[in-house]
Amino acid sequence: MGNRAVITTPEKVLALYLHWNGGRDTVEPLLKYCELQGYRPPSTDSYGWARMAQVVGNFFGGSLSLGIDRFDRLGDQGDNGVYVIDGWKIVDRIELDYDED
Repeated sequence: MGNRAVITTPEKVLALYLHWNGGRDTVEPLLKYCELQGYRPPSTDSYGWARMAQVVGNFFGGSLSLGIDRFDRLGDQGDNGVYVIDGWKIVDRIELDYDED
């Protein structure tokens, strides 16, 4: 089991899936790095999604732990829920409730 999270924008069209290190303590510094580099954010255009994926992939290394898809395919990943970003800031967090059986 990972420490999963999904990152999306307010429009909830595309999303970035993190299998590991999906806690806010990892996500916020990665977003801050993108901001400091002057990258266009995902809320602007597809280049923003590409830069964020590149930064996260470079941070994690390897060949797993990262995906991009439509939000409706990634929106229910558990663990840390969904971070909604506008620009490079987290503006909302959707925590998922699971019934314990």
